[in-house]
Amino acid sequence: MHPSSGRTVGAIVEEERLKGIFRSVDVNGDGEISSGELQRALGNGSFQYPFRLDVVERMISMFDRDFTGTINAREFVALWQYVSDWEKVFRRYDTKSDGYIDRAQFGTCLYAMGYRLSPYAVDSVVKRHGRPDSRGLHFDDFLACCVTVFTLTDIFRVHDTRQNGYASFNYDDFISKLSRAKY
Repeated sequence: MHPSSGRTVGAIVEEERLKGIFRSVDVNGDGEISSGELQRALGNGSFQYPFRLDVVERMISMFDRDFTGTINAREFVALWQYVSDWEKVFRRYDTKSDGYIDRAQFGTCLYAMGYRLSPYAVDSVVKRHGRPDSRGLHFDDFLACCVTVFTLTDIFRVHDTRQNGYASFNYDDFISKLSRAKY
C-alpha cells in the first residue's frame, strides 16, 4: 500500500500507464478525448479487439459525468477498468479463443449473471447489437448487448415492485424512461 493514498503501488502504476495512453490520443491537449480518440486508445491499448464507433459513443455517454460529450482522464481510467472487467467475462465464454461468442454462449453468460431471458429475448438483443454477417458476437458487440440488458433491466426493476418479473407502467412513463436511458 502506498502510504499517502491507501492504494497499491501496482494500482498507481496502472493508473499512470492509462493516463499515458490518454495523453497519447488527446491530440489537442485539452484534457478531454472524443469518441474517435477513445476508439484509437482502446485499439492501441491491451484490447485485441476493434471497437465500433457507436459502441465507443455509448461508453462515453455512460462515463461522461460532466456531460461534455467527451471524457477526461479520470473518466477514461474508470471506463478502461469497466471494459477490462467485461473483457475477462467475455474471454471466459469465448471457449474457442477466436474472439467471438455465439448466441447460446451469450445466453449462458447472462444466465450465470442472474438474468433469466428467453432465447427469443437473447436473440432480439443480439440482432439489435450484433453484426449480421458475423460468426458471433465480437467483444464490442458483447459489451453493447450487456449494457442494453443491464440498462433495460434497471428501468424495469423500478416498476417490478414484487421482483417477480412483471411490471406495470403507463405508455408515457415507458417512453420517457427509455428516452433517457443510456443503452
